[in-house]
Amino acid sequence: MLDSLAALAKGEGRVKRIHALILGLLLVLAFQPVHAMTGGELLDECATVEKAPEDLNDQQAIRQVNCLYYIQGVTEGLLLAGKNTGRFPTFCLPKDYNYLQMARIIVKTLRERPESHHIQAVVLIPVIYNHFFPCNAKK
Repeated sequence: MLDSLAALAKGEGRVKRIHALILGLLLVLAFQPVHAMTGGELLDECATVEKAPEDLNDQQAIRQVNCLYYIQGVTEGLLLAGKNTGRFPTFCLPKDYNYLQMARIIVKTLRERPESHHIQAVVLIPVIYNHFFPCNAKK
């Protein structure tokens, strides 16, 4: 009986060490710096939005999907943050917008303004929206 209790205690010690190791690894990973996409990187990722979907190879199609989901995530995040804080964004997207159209506007703007390529894309997107879709514009 004592032998089985000792074996159980050793097993619990291993479980605790494994849990401590996993927790330590998660803490180390949690504090790693995160890379924020720049305008230049977004332009590279979104370059395919100017092509028709049927003209894309598999790699280009994946990049286009990544681009559209990134823009969708930033856009919806900005809109949600505005609703939750009571401070709505200073841009007003058209009711019938889609993310492919938004991506084409963003790509066109980034091509015309290479000096902005070093700025974080999450900062550039609302600036571009503010320029093209100000809330005070007549609809």
